Amino acid sequence: NDANVQQLVNGINQMLDNYGKTLDIANHSNLRGGDDKAFAALVADMNAGNVDAVLLINVNPVYNYAGFAEALGKVKLKVSFNDSKDETGAARDYRLPSNHYLESWGDAEPNKGSYSLMQPSIEPLWKTRQYQTVLMKWAGIGGTFYDYIREYWKANVFPQAAGSEEFKAFLKNDMYSAGRAASFEDFWRFALSN
Repeated sequence: NDANVQQLVNGINQMLDNYGKTLDIANHSNLRGGDDKAFAALVADMNAGNVDAVLLINVNPVYNYAGFAEALGKVKLKVSFNDSKDETGAARDYRLPSNHYLESWGDAEPNKGSYSLMQPSIEPLWKTRQYQTVLMKWAGIGGTFYDYIREYWKANVFPQAAGSEEFKAFLKNDMYSAGRAASFEDFWRFALSN
C-alpha cells in the first residue's frame, strides 16, 4: 500500500512496455487485498478500548506489526484460529486451531469472474475444525462449510457458468452426463476436477 513503491513499479512496467501485454489493469487481482489504513484504524480503536472482540485467522500481527500486542491487551475477547503456535496465539484468550489448508474446503475469485474451488487433499491430522464451520455454528447456521460452499455455488456460480464453452466440452466428454441436460451435480464434478 506504499504509493511510492507503486509509482516506482508502474514506472518500470511502463519503461518495459508491459501494459496491455503482460499486465492487464482492466482485470485486477483480488489477491492480497490488505488495507494498511483500515488496519491502523483498528489498532487505534483497540488502543482506545472501542473493540470488544478480535478473531484472528492465520495471521501473526503481534510478530510483525509494532504496537499490536499492546493494543490487543486492551481487547476483552481474543480468539486465535491460527493452525500453529505463534506470538499472536500466545496473546489470545482462546486458541481454536483451524484445519490446515490441505485439510479444508474453500473457494476464491482471484480475478473478477474467475472462480476456483479448494478441496481437502488429506483428512484432518489433529482434532481441529475449519474456522468457517465454527463461525457458522456461532451464527446459528447449520451444516458444514462444505455444505455452505456447495449451496453458494449452486445458487450463484452454476447459473453463470452453465453455458460456458469449457463446461459444454466437459459435458460432451463426461461419461456420466452424456446425452442429458446439464445439472448442478455435473457442474460440481466439473468444478472439482478443474
